[in-house]
This record gives sequence, C-alpha cells and structure tokens, in this order.
Amino acid sequence: MVRSGPAYYFSTIEELLDTAQRTLFERARTRYRAGLAATSRAIDVPRLLDLTTAIYYREALEFGSENVAYYSVWMRAAQNPSLRSSVASSLLSFHHAWSRRIAQAGASSEVAQNGEIALRMQAAFVGKLIRTIVTAPDVTDLSWARADFAASLQANREGTH
Repeated sequence: MVRSGPAYYFSTIEELLDTAQRTLFERARTRYRAGLAATSRAIDVPRLLDLTTAIYYREALEFGSENVAYYSVWMRAAQNPSLRSSVASSLLSFHHAWSRRIAQAGASSEVAQNGEIALRMQAAFVGKLIRTIVTAPDVTDLSWARADFAASLQANREGTH
C-alpha cells in the first residue's frame, strides 16, 4: 500500500484510528464470546478460570500480532481527546462483560457485585496478555496464569506469588 492510501478512505488520522479501534474491538469481542460460549456445561468459577486461561493463551499464541495492533491503537486513541470516548466505551463494554461472567459463574454475591473484582480480572487479563506478547516469558511465568486469574477473583487478596 502506498503511504497516501489511507487518505483515500479516511479524511483524518483520528477517523482512521477510530475505525481501527472499533474494528479490532469487535473482532476481539467476537473471539471472547465464542470462547466463552464454546462450553455446553454451566459455567462456575473453576470453569470460568479454565476458559479465561484458555482464551488468554489463544489470544497470545494465535492473535498476538492483532493484539499488539489493538492495544497500540488504544494507547494512541487514549492520547487523543477526540477518541477517548470510543476507547472508554470499549473498556466499559469489557468491564460489563466481566461483571456478567463473574455473576453467571456463581461467584459469591460479594465478588459478583463488586465492580472492582471485574476490573481486577480485566486488568489481569490485559496485563498478562501484553506482557506475554512482548516479553516472551518462560514456561514458569506462563504456568501461573490460572492461579493469577483466580487471585484476581478473590475479594480480599492476601498475597500473591
């Protein structure tokens, strides 16, 4: 593609970033939903942790490059005041999804109703994913994924590894 190619479709860089952010968000959301819907069993906390870990590995191994693009666009968009609402909307959508999944899993009412727990899960997932994609961690680091997600679900985190 020639350097001026995007200008044919997008009149501003903000329009390009907004379209990229929305497209990448929809693709990620579709993958996450498909992964969580793949089970025919009722979802409980252990199953939610298993699925979260499996989706995390899939996103890192199969969609690592797309996630690099996704979070790069988010960072660039977050720096632009005209695009912040789009990024905030995406983050809020993921937060609501985490809250629903935690409640569906039958976590204790304290955990399920605590928005901080959903935010903690979301942050742990994104943080681990970015770290995995950019640092190529060793097997020991990867082996902690499920335990780290489990710790994020605990209402009172007394300690981690």
